[in-house]
Amino acid sequence: MLKSKVISFWLTHSYLRRLGKRYPDHFKKMIEDLTDSYMQQKVMYKRYISNEKFESIAIDMGVDIRYIFTLHKKVLDKIIQQ
Repeated sequence: MLKSKVISFWLTHSYLRRLGKRYPDHFKKMIEDLTDSYMQQKVMYKRYISNEKFESIAIDMGVDIRYIFTLHKKVLDKIIQQ
């Protein structure tokens, strides 16, 4: 449990931010390989390539912010479980 939270923190605060900023094409390919869900892909693109806040993503997509957090967490879990 704790190990997963530490890895998740590192992914969101370091690795994914750098990867999305420096290598957006590689980031897109990685996310497309992880999930077929268009909504999950869109959240990840907006968060790490466009560097948008979760609140802004929720407004753009017309959904509740808690749903955005859920989609984001599902992708993180897929990355950690690989």
